[in-house]
Amino acid sequence: MGAYESDAREVLRLVGGKDNIASLSHCVTRMRFTLVDPSLAKVPAIERLSSVKGTFECVGQIQVIIGKQVADFYDDFVATSGITGDYQEEEAKKPAAQKGSALKRLMASIAEAFGD
Repeated sequence: MGAYESDAREVLRLVGGKDNIASLSHCVTRMRFTLVDPSLAKVPAIERLSSVKGTFECVGQIQVIIGKQVADFYDDFVATSGITGDYQEEEAKKPAAQKGSALKRLMASIAEAFGD
């Protein structure tokens, strides 16, 4: 395991555990979680972790901002959680894309175009 094992374990707990993760991916700076029940996530506690720079919630998806070290964090998260890590980013977006009003889905698409 790497330098992020402890925070990765905490993020797993604070998003509601492995069974609450519908899909997982990462981009250049963020871990992207689509949760079965987003209300189980303890976002303020996630934001207090030393590895976390902040969070962003968008149409059923919680994005945890890690920074340029996100690939290392992701590797530790996958190793800690036992999640295979084989989710594709487009697959991860599908459950989130089905939630929210038409306006929220449109805004999410626009934000995605300018993100990362």
